[in-house]
Amino acid sequence: MTTLPEKSLSHQQPHNGFTLIEAILVLSIWSVLLLILIPVQHSIMEKKELKQFLHQLEDDVLLAQKLTMHDNRMYEFYILPSMDNYYLYDPLNQTKLLEARIPAHINLRLMTLRSPIRFSFDGTIKTPGIMEIRTDTTTYRIVFPFGKGRFYINEI
Repeated sequence: MTTLPEKSLSHQQPHNGFTLIEAILVLSIWSVLLLILIPVQHSIMEKKELKQFLHQLEDDVLLAQKLTMHDNRMYEFYILPSMDNYYLYDPLNQTKLLEARIPAHINLRLMTLRSPIRFSFDGTIKTPGIMEIRTDTTTYRIVFPFGKGRFYINEI
C-alpha cells in the first residue's frame, strides 16, 4: 500500500491579516453608514438646540417679569432679530443683566410684539403681541397675551 507524502506545514504562510478586498469592503460599509448618520445627527442637534433656546427664552422672560415685580422698578427685555440676540436691560443702572444669542438656524420675526418687552409692577405685560420662529422644518408662533401669563408657543 502506498501512502501519499504529507505536506510540510513549515512552508505555508499563516493567514494573520485581512486581504485588500476585505479591508475595502469594511471601509466602504463604514463610509455608507457615516453618510447616512451625519445628516441625521445634524438634524437632531438642531432640534435640541431649538428646544434649549425656547426653554432659555421662557426662563429669561420670566426673570424679567419677576425682577420687575420684586424690585418695583422697570426692567426691559430686548429682542433683536437683526443682531441674532436678546438681552435683559436694567435702565436704572444702565447695564445688561443677561444676554443670549439666537442660534443661526433660527429665524425670529417680531410680528405684533414690540421690543422692548416690559412688565408692570403686578407682573402683567405692558405690550402684548406675537412673534414667529422659523426653522428649516418647523414654524412656531409665540404669543405674549394680556395678563400675568408669560407666553405660550404654538407649532404651526
